[in-house]
Amino acid sequence: MKPALLIASCMLLLAGCAHLEVPSRNIYPFRAEFNGAGVLDGVDMRMTGALYLTSQGAGIIQVYGPGGMALYTVDIDGANLALKDMWGKKTDDISLPMSDLAGLLAGDVPRGTYLYREKTLDGSRVIYPWGVLIIDEETRPREIHVRRDPPIDLIFRHEGTNVTIDTSHGPDNFTITLMVNEGGRWLSP
Repeated sequence: MKPALLIASCMLLLAGCAHLEVPSRNIYPFRAEFNGAGVLDGVDMRMTGALYLTSQGAGIIQVYGPGGMALYTVDIDGANLALKDMWGKKTDDISLPMSDLAGLLAGDVPRGTYLYREKTLDGSRVIYPWGVLIIDEETRPREIHVRRDPPIDLIFRHEGTNVTIDTSHGPDNFTITLMVNEGGRWLSP
């Protein structure tokens, strides 16, 4: 009886926890060009492309080759990513740890309930069941650490209309610089 009451109390507590509030006006559509470089599966890679997000969990990413031809397209549908080749044939499916992860590229934050939030000198540290999000004073992401094996870590550096994201996942390390064209929360003060 006591374990059941403890579990029920925890469920009520989690259901009643707060979520981060951000102004959603003018975040989407979000458009940006990007350059990326790093090591994925032991291979040095460089890429250029563009992304278009219509919401936190929906959009499209295209990776360009010589002459601006789209070599790969990634369709974003919540936590599911579909990788397609230049002819539109699906080549792979990728699952993200949460459905609103893509929104972080626009400076948006996850809408799910969090367990704990503590103030820091220049923002807050927010603890979720899936990991930790560190946000600045304007509630924009600065760091995200997702508990997985191996962990996924993203560090956001914002300067003007550019956002640089350093990503690590086990031995893979990749840096992407977004040049924001429209929307998002990065252009606000």
